[in-house]
Amino acid sequence: MKNLKKIFALLLALLMVAGCLTACGDKQNGGDDEIKYDENGNPDLSGKTLKIGYIGNMTDSDCEIQQNVINLFMDKWKAEGTLYGADVELIAYDNGNNGQQDTEMSIKSAQKLISSDKVQVIIPAQMSNIIQATGDIINSAKVLDIGLGLSVTWMQQGWDYVYRSALCNDFQIPSITAAMTELNQKNIALLYANTDNCLTFRDSLKAGCKDAGINIVCEEMLPSASTSASSGSGTGITGQITKAIQSKPDAIFISHMGNEYGTVVKQIRQSGFKGIIYLGQNLWAEEIESIGNEEVNGVVLCSPYVTYANVEDCKDPFIYEVLKAYKEKYGVCPTSEMVYKAWDAMLLLENAVLAAKSINSEDMQAAISSLKFDGCGGVMDFTTGSNECYFTARPWVYTGQGAAGGVVLMEEWLKSDLAKNIVITNS
Repeated sequence: MKNLKKIFALLLALLMVAGCLTACGDKQNGGDDEIKYDENGNPDLSGKTLKIGYIGNMTDSDCEIQQNVINLFMDKWKAEGTLYGADVELIAYDNGNNGQQDTEMSIKSAQKLISSDKVQVIIPAQMSNIIQATGDIINSAKVLDIGLGLSVTWMQQGWDYVYRSALCNDFQIPSITAAMTELNQKNIALLYANTDNCLTFRDSLKAGCKDAGINIVCEEMLPSASTSASSGSGTGITGQITKAIQSKPDAIFISHMGNEYGTVVKQIRQSGFKGIIYLGQNLWAEEIESIGNEEVNGVVLCSPYVTYANVEDCKDPFIYEVLKAYKEKYGVCPTSEMVYKAWDAMLLLENAVLAAKSINSEDMQAAISSLKFDGCGGVMDFTTGSNECYFTARPWVYTGQGAAGGVVLMEEWLKSDLAKNIVITNS
């Protein structure tokens, strides 16, 4: 009998400890314990903390922009009490290794953010291979994961807690092939970099071109930017570009990494190609300046948005306010599209908290499927059940006239005299 009493006492103690741990865990994750609600059902989350985990290369300019946007939103939320009075904390880990984002370091950072820091959401920078590597860990922990990368791969895994706040590369393809078809461009040369993002984009473009009756007449892999730079003024890509031009394409498509297009475009123009050059991502303002006004004319981008060198150059009311808020806080106009991706990630998080009336990650995840709100690229629609929010792009053309390349919609460019300076098709 004494032994039986000891067993019952031990079981009771274990249950009490487990209950305590559960309660503590709930509090760390924004649980509903001791939360008071007003007459409208809104909670008072003062005293609770929404923890945002971030993984990125701390020496990278894109990652700097991402963290700046996160901090901008956090300051705004705290000042205005936006998240029902909850406090907000950013916990960031560096995954940089010799200038590159390291997969193993990212995995360890994700594990630490989950197990030690008890974050409710993780933003794993913009590299698709990093999002792919950490996705299962974050999803299994039922922590929100908002990826900024463009590859289709990591969104094909069926992860319920993984979302994207940007336009997937694959959703650009219909706009790209439609533009090529409209311009009667039947033969395309394809240049691409050896990354998950660029390789999947290449494959999707090839499939889209095949369906549209467009021929890929040349495929060439480009070396990394560092390799090209070490060769001197982009000469490391001369052979690939020469082969592309010798294939006599109607247009050239480039699938590369952000801030690495400028060297390729400039070399193509210097090699004598006068046709349209399609890009997979935005040109940065610095890249446009390095290419030159005349040379950048006829460079096409299919995207929901474009970048600007100055806030005043932007005519889109929503984007204008984004750039204005960033410049007011940090003193510069961001020239990378990363500002839009990070901004939309924070908008998603904000709307998820407001809809769920909770900072618990499971509550937020359950609420996201009902969300539909304005973002940098238009309406962010999560009601489709795909964990994506943007599905269409518009064809823009850099004209070289005005700040940041004077970007205009293709339909406007085709009506201008500038279009006459470009060989639309060899057909």
